[in-house]
Order: sequence, then C-alpha cells, then structure tokens
Amino acid sequence: MNYIIRIFIGLLLLQHSSLLAKNKIEVNFAATYNGASLVLPKEAKTPNEINSLEITKVRFYISQVQLFKEGKCVFKDPSPGHLIDLSDSGKSKISLISKKKIDFDAIQFMIGIDSATTYKGIEKGDLDPSNEMYWSWQSGYINFKLEGYSPFCIKERPKHEFHYHIGGYHFYENTCNEVRLNTTSSNSIRIDLHLEQVLQDALLQEVAHVQLPGTKAASIATSFAHCFTIH
Repeated sequence: MNYIIRIFIGLLLLQHSSLLAKNKIEVNFAATYNGASLVLPKEAKTPNEINSLEITKVRFYISQVQLFKEGKCVFKDPSPGHLIDLSDSGKSKISLISKKKIDFDAIQFMIGIDSATTYKGIEKGDLDPSNEMYWSWQSGYINFKLEGYSPFCIKERPKHEFHYHIGGYHFYENTCNEVRLNTTSSNSIRIDLHLEQVLQDALLQEVAHVQLPGTKAASIATSFAHCFTIH
C-alpha cells in the first residue's frame, strides 16, 4: 500500500512541475552593436590599442514588468526590480511565474527603479547596494551602467574610456523610462538592446563620463529606453 501511495504522490509532483513549466515565461536580454552580437567579458581589461569601440559593461534594472493582451494587463510581476548583467548568462534573464497559462501580445517594463521604491529605502536581493548599483551619497539607484573604450573618446587619452552611470529619480531629473514591446505568447522572449542608438560617436566625443543625475543623464536614459526591440 505504501508503495502505491509513493507512486501516486510522485505522479502528482510530476504533474505539478509540468504545470509550473507551462506557466513559466523566460525573458532573455542580449546586446548588439551595429548588428553584431556582443559577448561581454566578465573582467574588463584595457585594450593595448583602441581602434574601435569596445563595450565592457552593460548592467541595468528593470521593474514593474507586465504582460498585456489587447491593451488589458493580464500579468504583473511582484518583484520590485531585477538586475540584468549582460556579462553573466545567469543574470541576463528573468523568469515570470504565473498560476495559470497566460495569453499575451505585449510586454511592458520600466528601465530603472522608480521613486516610490527608492523612497522605501535600501532593499535586499537585486536591490542590495552591494551590487554596486546604488549611490550612497545620492540615496538612489543607478538605473543602468554602460562602460567601455572608444577612439572617439578623444578627451580621455590615453585610455579612451567611457563610463555612463545613469540614475536620478526626482521629477526634474528622472531617468526611469517605460518600454512597451509587441510580441506573441511564448514561454521564451528574447529582447535585444541595439546599443549603437546610445553610444553614438557624437556623444562619445562630447562627454565620456556621466555619473551624476541631470539633463545629460536624462537624455542618455531616453536613448537607452529606445534601444530595446523584439524580433
């Protein structure tokens, strides 16, 4: 009898795990530059010669993830925020878990951490300051980081480095932007970042370091939000 009960329980667990798999939606993020896929190093090193743009860090927060069907929200992610790091395959994706199978035609999320979450104070997990995405002096989250090297950073000889650490949550310097993309119902969604739309030659020539909230940070944040697409 105990043997039969164990088999029955095993079948129930198998069915339960199968149902969870059907209700799990994986969202993967990947970066491209001028049509070429980017493979980011886990540890950035200064190139011996800087003849072309090299991106060494792409890290950003997404929050308020929602799925829509014909304009109606059918799923809301309960997480206050996810930290995406494109140099780590394990951190370049998120999983959305629902109690039932979802039919959707669009995904929406915020780039960054909004003021309401920021005002709550320091969080744990992906929002822990130990992730180096928090300004202790500013009491706010860095919504995204882009770092690397470019020959167009002519004011930054000899290393030609660029660092864009973009944050700011007050109304006049808000860098948290909404992204909404049309898609089709699937258990796997791939979202590409076309970074050439952000790292333009004119920007790299003008200013290679933006690490404070302000007008320039807000402008870069707008460009960053526009670089997300789903094929």
